[in-house]
Amino acid sequence: MHLVTMLLAPLAVADGSNSPASWPHSVQPFFLSALNTALTPADASYLGRLPVVVINHKQGGDKGKSEEKQFAALSMVKTANASCATFFYLNSLIDFASLALHDQFVANGTWWLKTDAGAYVGHKGTHIFDMTVSAARDAWLATAQKALDQPYISGVFVDKAGGFGDKGINAARIAAWIKGHDQMIHTLASAAAVAKKRVILNNVNIIGPPSAGQLFERWGQATDHDGLSLQQDMALLERLTNASDDGELLSLLRAGGVAPGTGTSSPPEVCAASLAAMLLAVEAPNAAFFACTPDFNSVHGWMNLTQNYYDEYLGAPTGSAVVGKDGLITRAFEGAKVTLNPKSFTPERGGGSLNSGCVQWANGKTTGTCPQTSNTIG
Repeated sequence: MHLVTMLLAPLAVADGSNSPASWPHSVQPFFLSALNTALTPADASYLGRLPVVVINHKQGGDKGKSEEKQFAALSMVKTANASCATFFYLNSLIDFASLALHDQFVANGTWWLKTDAGAYVGHKGTHIFDMTVSAARDAWLATAQKALDQPYISGVFVDKAGGFGDKGINAARIAAWIKGHDQMIHTLASAAAVAKKRVILNNVNIIGPPSAGQLFERWGQATDHDGLSLQQDMALLERLTNASDDGELLSLLRAGGVAPGTGTSSPPEVCAASLAAMLLAVEAPNAAFFACTPDFNSVHGWMNLTQNYYDEYLGAPTGSAVVGKDGLITRAFEGAKVTLNPKSFTPERGGGSLNSGCVQWANGKTTGTCPQTSNTIG
């Protein structure tokens, strides 16, 4: 069944507890994507059926207008479904030219990061914010605060695309940039708490404020932005969802994708085992959301979440994950049994495959390839 059909049924609504009744019926998807054109009313109605929606700046690329387009899109989604958690996307590294925020940086050329030799540091044709400059941080925070002030926005999603240690900047200046950036993110988290709204960070919650959720952009992969192993990612997800307080912290997990920037999807068994890894780690309802897509580009099927596991009854876990003598990790839910061989987990973007993780549903269906006892940790 296509996601459009599946989501016609009401999604689970948090009831303030961790009781079995508060767990959602099925695996919950999320939306985070580049929109190459402005959101249409039909798109907004579609997205409103999802529990979590993040709208970024790419909606036609009109210079200086992205924030207002994001606001308009998020307002439309919230109107379609008031229970949808709507997030404003803002990158804390890259100064995208389509933002009105960019005009402030153009007017203040000292707000862009430079190498030790005095050349501007670039990222795919754009400039990098210099977060050692307090005025630059204040301008960024003002944009984020404007988003928090909107009644139809649930919070801010902060993206941070990689580092710049190899771009001619000495270690002391990099440390100063990181210190300024972290200070800014903590200020944002405090402002969100005052507004009773939420912050989600991209793959950096190992150092982020404890009040922020996280996107695992390439869930379980050693080459993702946080540099953590599968077991470390699972431990972080367990910690985050333990602290979620029924949806106060949200974890978004995006698995899949073979070649960066293309529409090449991972094999189904990669998506299935990635899902198994998430289900083994999640500790609270309405706190973790899963998608297995090539990337976040709308031209690659940005709403085409047709995997059959969204249709299946999952329910609440009946206990914690257990590591057996054979090295396999298992966990039971009301509607499924989850099994993973962590030794065989290699869903790298470069083309690795994973055949050792599955979800066995109560109706007899199986998603993924279940690991065999002979294929275990030595």
